[in-house]
Amino acid sequence: MECENADLLLHNKTNQKQVSRRKNKKQKDLEDMITVFKTIDPEQIPMFVPYDLHKLPPVCFDHVDVTKLLKDLLVRQSDVNAIKSDYY
Repeated sequence: MECENADLLLHNKTNQKQVSRRKNKKQKDLEDMITVFKTIDPEQIPMFVPYDLHKLPPVCFDHVDVTKLLKDLLVRQSDVNAIKSDYY
């Protein structure tokens, strides 16, 4: 349902012609949307945001930027050390 609504919105907002429908409509809709994203000016693409966050897949540790986490940890550690040195 979400894919169909996104496909209609994308084609309406970008004035792109919809491709004829064949078997496996959902797969074809996704291919059409990807084609539009690849061929159209990025300024003309509507912004898509999730409405129901619970429908998004969970983020697991395989998809986390560990470098940023380590950098944040080092910043926090230096902040704590600075507070300790000021306290004593």
